[in-house]
Order: sequence, then C-alpha cells, then structure tokens
Amino acid sequence: MAFPYAREQKEVIQQPTPSRPSESPPFEPACESIEEKKTTLVSTPLPDLVGQSTVQVAPQVPEAMFSGNSVPLTNPNAVKETESGTNVDLGSSFYISKLRELHESAQQRLDGMTGTATSATSGSTLTPTIPRKRKASEMGTDFPEEDGDDADEGDENMCVKPHKPELETLPRLPIYHPAFALAEETAQRTLKTFIAYIKGSGYEDDEAIHLLQELQQRSHIPYGNAVRIGLIGEAGVGKSSTINSILGVANLTVEACNPGDDGDSCTYVVIEFRQASPNQLKPFGAEIEFFARETCLQMVTDLFKKYMQYRKTLEESPDEVTETETEVASTARECFQQLFSNHPEFSDEATADEFLSSATSATDPVILNRLLKWTKNILCTFVPDGKTTLTIEANTAAGLVERFLPFTRTVPYREFNGLPLNFSPWPLVRLVRVCIDSPILKQGIVLADLPGLSDINRFRVDASLRYMQNCDVTIVVAKIDRPEKSASLKKYIMEAFRRRRSGSVIVAITRSDDVNLEGKTNFELDPNDEERLAAITQNHAALDKMVEAKRAEIRANMQSGKRKMNKKLNAQIRMIQKRKKALTQERLEVRVAARNKKVAATIAQNYRMDTRDDARVPIFCISNKAYMHHIRGYELDAPPAMGLVETQVPTMRAHIYALPSIGKFGTLDYFCNNSMHMLLSVIQMSCSTSTLTRKEHLLRIVNKANHDIGKEITRLVRKYLSTEVAVLLTGMTNEGQGSMGWNFSRSARALCAKYAKYPPSGHRAFVRNRGHYKTKKVPEANWNDEFLLPVRSSLDQSFGKLHDECEVTLKAEVAQAIKEIMASLNLQLRDDPQALVCNAYKDCFLSNLPRHEADIAREIEGFAKGLQRYFRIINRRTTTTGDNSYIDSVMKSIYANSDIRAPTQKGMSTHNDPPSSKSSKTLHKSRCEVFESHVTAADGPFHSLSSMVDSKLNQALSQSEHRLQNGVGMVFDQIRRAFDVMSQRRDNDSVEGQRFRRELHGLVEEGRKIVEGPVRRGLEACRGFK
Repeated sequence: MAFPYAREQKEVIQQPTPSRPSESPPFEPACESIEEKKTTLVSTPLPDLVGQSTVQVAPQVPEAMFSGNSVPLTNPNAVKETESGTNVDLGSSFYISKLRELHESAQQRLDGMTGTATSATSGSTLTPTIPRKRKASEMGTDFPEEDGDDADEGDENMCVKPHKPELETLPRLPIYHPAFALAEETAQRTLKTFIAYIKGSGYEDDEAIHLLQELQQRSHIPYGNAVRIGLIGEAGVGKSSTINSILGVANLTVEACNPGDDGDSCTYVVIEFRQASPNQLKPFGAEIEFFARETCLQMVTDLFKKYMQYRKTLEESPDEVTETETEVASTARECFQQLFSNHPEFSDEATADEFLSSATSATDPVILNRLLKWTKNILCTFVPDGKTTLTIEANTAAGLVERFLPFTRTVPYREFNGLPLNFSPWPLVRLVRVCIDSPILKQGIVLADLPGLSDINRFRVDASLRYMQNCDVTIVVAKIDRPEKSASLKKYIMEAFRRRRSGSVIVAITRSDDVNLEGKTNFELDPNDEERLAAITQNHAALDKMVEAKRAEIRANMQSGKRKMNKKLNAQIRMIQKRKKALTQERLEVRVAARNKKVAATIAQNYRMDTRDDARVPIFCISNKAYMHHIRGYELDAPPAMGLVETQVPTMRAHIYALPSIGKFGTLDYFCNNSMHMLLSVIQMSCSTSTLTRKEHLLRIVNKANHDIGKEITRLVRKYLSTEVAVLLTGMTNEGQGSMGWNFSRSARALCAKYAKYPPSGHRAFVRNRGHYKTKKVPEANWNDEFLLPVRSSLDQSFGKLHDECEVTLKAEVAQAIKEIMASLNLQLRDDPQALVCNAYKDCFLSNLPRHEADIAREIEGFAKGLQRYFRIINRRTTTTGDNSYIDSVMKSIYANSDIRAPTQKGMSTHNDPPSSKSSKTLHKSRCEVFESHVTAADGPFHSLSSMVDSKLNQALSQSEHRLQNGVGMVFDQIRRAFDVMSQRRDNDSVEGQRFRRELHGLVEEGRKIVEGPVRRGLEACRGFK
C-alpha cells in the first residue's frame, strides 16, 4: 500500500485576514509563521453549523453610505439666513434629490448583492471557513528515503495562528444577509429626510408639529429587548469558561484566574455580558451595580439577626442546635469578615465571634449601629452621593477581570484604583455588567453567569431568581461525568423548562475531551468508529516497530563507526513520533465523538420523558479548554487535544447566533411594510385640503365596531373560562378514587406517618420551619415538595393542555370574531355616502386597513402569548416550592396551627390550654395527629390550592382580556386620528400652508418609491436566505 508523503502532516488551519480591523489576540506565539514557511493549505469547507449549507458572513454596510448623519436635520443649503436674521426656505427640491439619490444608491447596492445572494443560495462559500485537518490514519507508515536530513528542519518553530471566532461561518438566516442592514439603514434615512425637511421648512402649525412628533417617535425600529441568556449549573462545572468560549475572548470571566478548563471558582454575583456602548472609552468595561443603600443596611441587619438567633439557641439549648443553623451563622460571620476585615474586630474568626457575641440581643444598638456605620462607609467608598453603580474600564480582558473580581468573590491581594483593598465588597453587589465589543453580543444577545441559590442572603437569592425569571433562554451547564444520571442536571433543566417551556432550554456538557484512552469504554461504538480505531491501533503498532528498527540501526552504526548516518535516522524517528502523537489525538476524537453522541441521546431522551416536550432540545458536548487553545494559537508540536470543529463550540455559537433572528427580522419587516406605510399615509392625508364635514357620523360607526369587539372578547374569554379552565379546576376538586385530590390525601397520610417517626425535636423543628429543614439525625427534606410529588405530573399535564388550548382555541376564536367585525365595518363605511365625501373612506380607512389588521393580529398574538405566560407562572407556582409558591402559602397556617404546646384530643389544636393531667398522650403524638388531620382534611391544603389556582386563573384571564381590549382600542384610536387629521383646516388655506403641504406631498411620493422599491426588495432577499 502506498502512503502519502510524510510532509503532508504539516497541513494546518490558517486563518484568513479579516475584512475589518480587529483587536490582536491576547496571546500570539513567538515563533515562525506558517505563512512564512509557505506550507500548502487545506481548503475543505466546514459543514454548516446548524444543519444548512455553508454561508458567508454578512458584510458590513459602509457607514458613510447609510449613516444617519449623512442627512442633516437642517441642511445649510436648504435654509439661508438673511441679514435681518430671518430664515428663507429654499423648497423641497434638495430633499427630493436626496431621496432620489438614496433610492438609486440602494438599488445599485442591491444589484451588487445579487451575485452574493445567488451564490449563497446555491451553497457556495464566499467567505473563509474552518478547513479540515487531514487525519493521521489516512497517512500511513511509509516515509520516503530522500526525506532524511531536513525532514523536520524548522518544524519546532512553526505555529498555527490564533483562531478568530468572528470569522466562523454564520448561520444562514435573514438577519445575516447583507440586504438586512441595507433595508434597515435605508428606511431610517428616509424618515430622517422627512424630519429634516419639516425642521428646515420654517413652517409651523399644529399639524406640522404633530407630524414632526410622529416622525421622531416612529423613526426608531422597535427591536425590543435583547435576548437574555442565563447560564446555570453547579459550582465548578464551567459556566464561566463556557461564556469565554461563546464570546471568543480568553481571560474574560472569573475562571480566568484558575488554570484549566473548568475551574472550581465560585461566583456569588450575577455577571452579565452586554455589547459595549459607543461612549465607552476603552475596549473592556464593567458596571458594578450595588444594592440600594436601604437594602444593604437591611441586609446587614438580617445577617446579624441570623447570627444572634444561633448564639441564643447555642446558649439556651446547645443540644438542639442544628447543622443548618450552624452553617447559617458561619456564613453570616464570613460575610461580615469579608465586608469589615479592615477593622480589628474582624481580623480573624475568633475575634469576629467574640465581637458579635458581645451583643446583648439581635437589636443591640451598640454593635448593630457600628456594623451599619461601616456598611455606609463602604458604599461611600465606591458609590458616593447616593449612586448605586461603579464604572471601571481597561485595555485588556485580564486587566478588567483583575479590577472587577473583588466585587464578585473573595480573592487575595485585592486592589482598587492601584491601592490595596483590605476588605471584600461583594456581599453588597447586586450585579456586575461586563461591556465589550463582541460580534455575538452585537446581535442583541445578553449572556449572564448566574450563581447558585444556596446563599443565606435572601436579597442575593431574590436578585438571582428575578434575573433568572427574566431570561429568555437558559443554558444548563454540567460536566461530562455521567450527566445523564445527574439529579442536579435534571433539576436545572426542569426549572428552566417551567419558566419558559418549549424552546427555552439549551444543554452544554463541558470537558468533552475528558476520555480515558486506555480504559474500556462504557458505550457502544458504531462499525465505522470501530474500523477507524482498529486502523489507528494497527498504524500505531507499525510505527512502534519502525522506531525500534531505526534505533537498532543507530546502535549498529555506532558499533561500526558510521555515526554520520544516524542524523538521518534520528530525523526519521522524530517524524514517526509526530505521526504517533497525531494518531493518539485522532483516537481521542473518535472516542469523544462516540461518547458525546451517546450522552446527548440519553439527555435528549430524559428531557422528553421529564418535560413531555416533543421539540428537540439543543445539546452540545463542548471542550472549552481545547477551544481556548485554538483561540490562543499553538505550536505544531503541541496542538490542542481536539480539532476546532470537534470542540462543538462553533456549533453552539452558531445556534446562539440564530436566537434573535426570527423576532429581529419580523420587527424590521413589520416596520418597513406596515409602520412606514401607515406613517406615509398619515402625512399624505395631512397634505390634503379636503374636509370631512360629517366626521361625527363616521366616528359613531367606528366607535360601535370598537364596542362590539370588546363585547366579543369578553364573551369568548368567559366561554374559555367555563370550558377549558373548568376542566382543570374540576380535575383538582374531584375527590373520586384515582383523582388528584384522592392521590394527594392518600400520599399525605403515608408521609405524615413517616414524619411522625422523627424525633420529637426534629418534627417540631420541621413544623416551625414550615417543612423545609434538616437536623443532625434527619437529612434535609422539603415536606411541601413531597406532598406535591404524587400530583405534580397530573397538574403539569393539565396546565400543559390549558397552555396549548389557549393557542388552538381561544386565540383562533378571538381572531375570527374580530376579523368578522372589521369586515363588517369595512362594508359599512364603503356603502355610506357620507364616507365617500372627500374620498375619506379610501384615504382614512381602506388604504390603512391591512396595517390595522396586522396591528390587531399582533395584539391577539401578544394576548395569547401573555396568557400562556400567566399559565406557565401559575403552573410553576402550583407545582413547585419556594419563590411565591402556592403550596408554601396554604401550608403556612397548617404549620402554625400544628405547633401546639399541650396534648390535645385527636384532630383538635390548641396553643394556650395547659397540659391535662388525665391525658396519656405525649405532646409529640398530639402534634403529629393535629398536623395529619389538617393535611388530610377535605378542606385541607389541596382544596386551598385548588381555590388559589381558580382565583389566579380568573385574574390572569381578566387582566389579559383588558389588555387585549386596550390594544384593539389603540388601533381604533389610529382610525379616529386619521379622520381627525383629515377634517382639520387650521392654516390650511394660507399660502405658506399650501406650499408646505404641496412640497411634503412630493416627498411622500418619493418615500413610497423607496419603501416599495429597494427596501421591499432587500427584505425579500433576506426572506429567502434560509
């Protein structure tokens, strides 16, 4: 068998020169470049990262062509100032010419993009992609004889340049087509031209002022909020390293301080990553947001109170001190030590305990006031004058991390503004917002590294929960070490799913390169992988024999005095060793790919079983360590453990790039094809000199249609409440065998019997702590969660059906009812003689009817989505414990009533009656009986839970109903305003007014040509880019 030439092994990835300047990477190997060696490059394209064909990176539209500053608001050539100081209007010709130039320029640029769009559609790649490195197993074991003395000369100095993530292929989506930016800029520039004309005309009346305000308010495209992505997971699984990889910037997160792939650092503060503001002076910036001053003071007060409660229990009943109370007190003391370590009272743990224990109570004014005073001093150090945000900037990522790190966790050798910082302020920090210029953040994406929720500081936990609730997408991060059996991974996935349901969860499994090459695999390999591994093993063994043979020749030459021949043999051995190293890496990649495939399949199966969601959950088995190795660049003799594509980070980045696409393109499409048309119609109507003399009659028709729609919405909501919602509530209130109520009561009796076996002190501790506690003898448990367990699945199914029926039934019925009323209104106005006067029907209503219907459709969509969001929240609060949980609320009184102080008759509770001498019951037994009687009663917690769900669902439907009625009312307000504008005559008959409206009418015609020409054409090009 003939094998390729050995030097082909030097094929490496070469990054193309970027089309625009970019910041040099943080690490550049100081060695000879491969470009200087003129090594032959591989050009095999990388398969599309989201399952489509390879696509080009959308080129940037030059700012000079579509910058908003290119059309001044008051052009000096349009208005001249006379010697007397009055403005002389030169007319609209200048602005009409600017619109025509804009139209022609946009058309020319679209013509230039035709080839681009066609090539991309056909699947060819016009931008550099990640080439495929040749596999070592394809090279064989033969080495040409002439490749001796200089076989590897200079290889030690060759290196692969740092990989540039911004050159990775973007997904094939509308917002990444170059015509998207063109349509966006052209539309905005058109509206700015109208603003410039009105300001420069020198004409003012109520109508002109109204038009200027409308243009200014609507000239900004309402893309809405950024897509917020939160990363959650256990400490040390690699959340921060994953953010580093997504952003493509090394040393940007707190784990930059810990060597390795996924360090054991623990972040206590939410760290958010956003696109930098244009006003930011340096490449890397951060905003340290502290809690409000009042919150900080209350926080310190709460921590002091928790510590003093522990000390009191320790002094009065040392045997009853639980492990949880000890941990809480220790954490409180630790927070104080971090905050006040610059004071001698907190120089060490013993001194801190002595100082805090000197307090006479939790409200001791002497100790507490000192703590509060020190807290105020800390706030004044960083955020004086009542501010809450501290801004810092740096020229490098590492420099920024070094400055904001003390605000996120405890670190040694802290500094602030070049001076030693002898305390840690992080307990008072709510959020750290890191601002950098990043291609992925520029797309309207916000990333957040979220800390755990085990903090005793309720303010910090609440802040994390609120932030998590506002995340549109959650990336659940876990290590590769048997994640398919991880209870914490399942917990995080279910919590993320309940917050936003389908399509909101991404799973990232880190350390995918962590595979034992020598040990036996615990997963099956497909035949292709088995064949590849067998070939690798065979080649590896053959190379070992070659090394032994070469070394034998060297020894023979040494004995025979032919030492000069050994130089060539040593060079060949070095080449063989490099080939063996490449085979080892290829073996790793084969095993990693097989293992990752199995892990992803198992997690996907568990996800479907747990969530009952048929949609595919994106799962990426990534290696942050290997990807960062590519980001930094490397020498050929020390390559990363995995290839760039095999790390799966580019695939995950492409998926994240795709998240804002649908909403962003839809917003621009609606803005250009609906909002701009409506705005131009309003301007055109204002230019008419006609008067609608019977406006009141037409408005009565419009108002009646608005009223009829409101009645229909109310009727359909009530119908939905009495059918679909009633099914859920009936399922909860039914007490028959096998029902949810029956299952709850049966399971509750068994659990109460289990809890009755607890030690009396342990049982009472759980009752006093509302069911969530742990003692030295009883492990941590949550009684409320255990009560819900037998009915949680049924409740999730019922809420899921309610959630889906909202889209299928209620939304469809409301849309149909409103459509019929709008069609009736259209016919009524069309056949009304008074509406035909001055062409009011066509100008005021018919020409804008498609936009009105689109607005109403958006309101109905928002109504359904909002109602589904309410259902998800109610579902989560019904089936979980913790933040705003309904079961916690209804069980609160039961725990309070069960904390009796004397034995009672079964089923009765008392707090104040003295112990009866005749009663043979123990207090513990009485407490258990009282608790069981309350929990299993017919009107017990599940009945109260049903009533609360009933109330919340009614409230949600009522609020959604009013919101939809108000939204439709705003659309009808536009119809009324159109008739109002048409009927206005103030200053219409003056010479200046007539001229102003005549010229403005001419601009409208040019504006329509732009919207219906290059803007629409550009959007159509984007629409087909999929």
